[in-house]
Parts: sequence; structure tokens; C-alpha cells
Amino acid sequence: MSLRAASMALVGSAIILIGACSTLDYYSEADPEADFSGYSTYMWTDRPDNTPGGALEQHLDLRLRRVIDDVLEDKGLQVARALPQADLLLIYYAGFKDRVSVRYIPYSNTHPYGYGYWGTSPWGHTDVRHYSDGSIVLDVIDHKTHKLVWSGAVSGAVRNENPPSDRVEKVARKLLADFPPK
Repeated sequence: MSLRAASMALVGSAIILIGACSTLDYYSEADPEADFSGYSTYMWTDRPDNTPGGALEQHLDLRLRRVIDDVLEDKGLQVARALPQADLLLIYYAGFKDRVSVRYIPYSNTHPYGYGYWGTSPWGHTDVRHYSDGSIVLDVIDHKTHKLVWSGAVSGAVRNENPPSDRVEKVARKLLADFPPK
């Protein structure tokens, strides 16, 4: 499966994370032929209109881009001052998918005085929980060849549509944990 197809499958199946997740699932794939040692600058670019997924609200978009910029700077990459100077182009895709979790919890049947066990009860209650799953997919494209050289995705259950800054940083660091590949 190509990197682009894998990215689109991830976007289509899980769509956005940036809220606060207890656990984050992570995936990345790099073009084995790409020489990452030759890349030193990058620039954000807009995603094509005909692709699935979406962008975050403006305030979250800015927060995510700033944190990714900080992480990439820590890794030795700099934002290009103009598009022709960029070695890499960055595009992210994001979104939410509503989920429902249903579980039946039987009541236990113990002796009224706290000893003995009379077997399982035919009664219980059903626990229904509504939540959102989310993912962020980041594609890194070689500006000269226009080839996808790296793609990473992070996903999890969203708890907050306006996550704290430390959570956005955790998501970005997890997303870029294996970038650039060694």
C-alpha cells in the first residue's frame, strides 16, 4: 500500500484527535528512498480541496502548527522564509468521528448479611457512553519531487474540544516521534 493510500485510509477511518486522549495510538511510515539528511527547511501548505478529512478550527490550527514548528525546530529544521526555499511541504488532515459504547453490567447476587454467593443475577444495567474518536495525519512532501516522503498519524478518544497547551504539545511530540527517520 502506498504512503498516500495509507494516509487516506487513516484519515477516512479515524478522523482527529487534538482533544485530550488518555492513550494515543501512533503510526508512521517513511519513503525508504528519501534522504532526510538533505532536508533543512519546510513550509506549511494548504490541503487539496478534494481530499477527505478537514482542518481544525482556526485557534486549534494555529496552536497545532506552532507546536509542530517548535518540535521540528528542536529536531534541526527551520521554517522557510519563502516557498522556493522550502525543502519539505507539510499538510495535516484532522477530524472527529462520533462513537457509542454499550455494555451490560450484571448485578451480583450476594447474601444480605455479606456471606455466601447465590449465583449470577438476571438483573443489571446497561451503560451507554457517547464519545468522539479523533486523528491527526501529517504528510511531509519533498518540495522538489512532489513525492510523499513521510506520513504520521496519531489517534485516540477525544475528551475536550479545546485541549490545554500541554496536551497539544504531547500530541505533536507523539506525532513526530519518529521524524525524521534514522
